[in-house]
Amino acid sequence: MEKYIKYFLALLISISILIMIYCMGFGDCFSIGAISRYTRALDVLIRTNYLMAIFLFCVIFAALITASFPIVVPLTLLGGYSFGVLPGTLYSCLAATVGSLISFALFRYVFAKTVQQHYKDRLVIFNQKIKEEGHSYLLTMHFMLVPFSIINVLAAVTPISWFTFIWTTTVGSFPVLLIYAFVGRQLRTLKSTHGIISWPVMIFLLLLAALAFSPIVIKRLYRK
Repeated sequence: MEKYIKYFLALLISISILIMIYCMGFGDCFSIGAISRYTRALDVLIRTNYLMAIFLFCVIFAALITASFPIVVPLTLLGGYSFGVLPGTLYSCLAATVGSLISFALFRYVFAKTVQQHYKDRLVIFNQKIKEEGHSYLLTMHFMLVPFSIINVLAAVTPISWFTFIWTTTVGSFPVLLIYAFVGRQLRTLKSTHGIISWPVMIFLLLLAALAFSPIVIKRLYRK
């Protein structure tokens, strides 16, 4: 019961904050017109300093992944919007892999004892899955949209090799990031908030959902 009360209070606080933002006029900052002005300024910055823009994007992305901030979706949307679908995906994937690698190293060599104490129950299940399925389980976690922060922490205190961690992070995150980058690129065509839900965006969101559930379907078919 206490758990549901906490969720209700969190929801109530979130709604209150949104109402406050709207009443104070800050909602205009997130209108299509305001966003259009911001993005025009961003386009000018990227055209004049393309390499610097890539560098800053990757550094910020990697740093926030290392710090376990849940920023993959908004930053990949921004990458797709700013650099294009494929470049945005590649830059996001590179940054996510580097950030995950740094996080992996920190949790393996610096915070290992803390992780083992804090995630004791989860590690039992995780280690069992790794023994049974190996690298396939890491890929499954990425496909099922498990946050990088959780994967990095749990993988760090297992016998998983560096090489396996790097390639599963890259391969597992690439298709998801590709979908996010595509949706981000579609935002360039928006004339109003109604245009957010377009057929291409809906199709790619369905692909994202299919990707998330594919490991479950494959596992059930395999058992049969």
